[in-house]
Amino acid sequence: NITSGAGDFVEGGEVKLRMTSHHRSQFTQRVNLLKMDYAYSSDKLPYDVYKTYLIRVYDGVTEEPRPYASLTIYSNGTAVEFEGLSNPAFVHADENGEYRLALKSSNPEGEVFKLYVLVGSVAAERRIVQEPRG
Repeated sequence: NITSGAGDFVEGGEVKLRMTSHHRSQFTQRVNLLKMDYAYSSDKLPYDVYKTYLIRVYDGVTEEPRPYASLTIYSNGTAVEFEGLSNPAFVHADENGEYRLALKSSNPEGEVFKLYVLVGSVAAERRIVQEPRG
């Protein structure tokens, strides 16, 4: 808690803090398996239609789900939208180590793009083909 001198941390209406923590025991993340399942049966994404991806995060040693893991999700498509989220998005898996992402792409000519997911230092990507407007 900052109990005095809080104004020293405010610059241009923004608060800037740097926090450090020291612990005797090391923290081990142990996430080295990230799996993405496409819940839609086709390998192509229709023009301007939301489809759902299921992202699963597992412990690399026990292969158990990693509940509430933090995920960074990004797509490099020119017209990709995540439903209810910005791109990139910062989200958390649920109690089962899963996150459902609904996305659509609305490039009239169609396009090939990638969906990237990062959990700590572990990354996964998926190539997606958005069909042209028809």
